[in-house]
Amino acid sequence: MKIIEIKHLNFAYQREKVLTDISLTVRSGDFLGLIGQNGSGKSTLLKLLLGLLKPKSGEVLLFGQRVESFKDWSQIGYVAQKSNFSSNGFPVTVYEVLRMTGVATEEIERVLALSSLQSKKDRLLTELSGGQQQRVFIARALLNRPKLLILDEPTVGVDGNSQIKFYELLRKLNQEEQLTIILVSHEIDIIAREVSKVACINQSLVYHGHPKELLEDNLIEKLYGQHHRLIAHTH
Repeated sequence: MKIIEIKHLNFAYQREKVLTDISLTVRSGDFLGLIGQNGSGKSTLLKLLLGLLKPKSGEVLLFGQRVESFKDWSQIGYVAQKSNFSSNGFPVTVYEVLRMTGVATEEIERVLALSSLQSKKDRLLTELSGGQQQRVFIARALLNRPKLLILDEPTVGVDGNSQIKFYELLRKLNQEEQLTIILVSHEIDIIAREVSKVACINQSLVYHGHPKELLEDNLIEKLYGQHHRLIAHTH
């Protein structure tokens, strides 16, 4: 099943071209890493996928429907960068963050268990580490049982140990819960070992395929310049 289908997508801010002739398909069960250097168009592509921007030409289909007419946004969960969220020191617990959405108690308990947060539900959000907070935001995004989860640079400011647990959760959601995931990141080495597919954006689509191909220097040079080298990681 095609979750997302992008066809010959072009976008520009006034006269500045940002995306050129992007065609890309995301299928059910994919774990797609979307990478590219700053200014490559990753954030713009996300906004186009979410219907926040209108393409200059081409089209975006979500679950077979044009994004302009798509209504069932509960099928899509979205987690922004940690820096985009602030409780301003308000003493809100993990459970209260989830309860604010108005869903049934059993659904809250379901996502707490799925995210391994049962022991943290009565803790203040501000007391949690960056990685634990991001797991809370993922849990919140899962409350409506979406079919697609989009994460935008979710590990910015998250320490290494927390990142390990964070990616364990994503792996579980993708492999056991069959959740389709799009992960936007600049951390090429982590992307290469975690995802099942990679889309490399540098205004146009440089590559879409298996992450092992990122080990080829010519692809990395196209994305990040001749001085960048990928550090290979294995399980």
